[in-house]
Amino acid sequence: MNNYTNLDSLNLSNTYKVEQLKKCFEKDGISLIAIDIDNTLVDTSPFYNRYVRRINLELAHEIDSNKDPEEIADEISEVIWRTYREGGYKPQLISELYLYSLGLYIQKEVSSSLKERIEKHFADFYTTSPPLFEKTPMLVNSFLSTGTAIVFHSHAQDGWTEIKINKIMKECGLDKYDIQLPYLGTPIDKDKDADSWLKAYKVAEKHYGIKVKPENVLNIGDNWITDIYPGLEAGCRNFIWIRNHTKPSDDTVDKYGDIKIVETEALDTAIDDYLSHCPI
Repeated sequence: MNNYTNLDSLNLSNTYKVEQLKKCFEKDGISLIAIDIDNTLVDTSPFYNRYVRRINLELAHEIDSNKDPEEIADEISEVIWRTYREGGYKPQLISELYLYSLGLYIQKEVSSSLKERIEKHFADFYTTSPPLFEKTPMLVNSFLSTGTAIVFHSHAQDGWTEIKINKIMKECGLDKYDIQLPYLGTPIDKDKDADSWLKAYKVAEKHYGIKVKPENVLNIGDNWITDIYPGLEAGCRNFIWIRNHTKPSDDTVDKYGDIKIVETEALDTAIDDYLSHCPI
């Protein structure tokens, strides 16, 4: 496969406002688009929640047969969410997060037999990709059709990241072309920090045979803590933030000087909101 091609010559379908995007990227000096995957392009949270809900309901009767199973399931999920939030929204292996949170809920150590059941339940979680958001193909194909280099960054092990990239390729209709989409999977035992985003930019440099300055990158993600703030620390100055997570109240961007952070409610409105901040 070719690492670099004239991306704007692919004649992709399902695109939106490509010419306006080209002009805006030129105005902002954008030479690379770096996009988070989970909960930005891929609808990971509901996929995760379905796995959790099934095991919650399965265990509910064993935890307390006199209590409504749905209520128990909700309470376990709340403990999991609180653990995730208090951990700074950093990912963990799903079985490990679940076992830790269940131990907090039942207020005792999880037995070895129950641990085995839980690990078996989650065994195939990382063998398939969550579904893409409906507008993911449109967004990806529109960006590619501008001819701008693109790289993907996931806070997940490399194997699962590759599975998600392959799904993006297929559903965007890119699998019929002689191209690859470059990506970086930052292991979950490492921080998705400024260094990891700089490493993603380096992946793009190697893939496309180009030189990239962080100030010429458009970073796109849903998580302020792992996508926006680290991008700022890496020297990026242009962002699209899809507000799936709350911005920390004590964070300020004033010290970073001349930056542009376009906030949008969902992937559906990302292009229009970005263009609205780029009068041309």
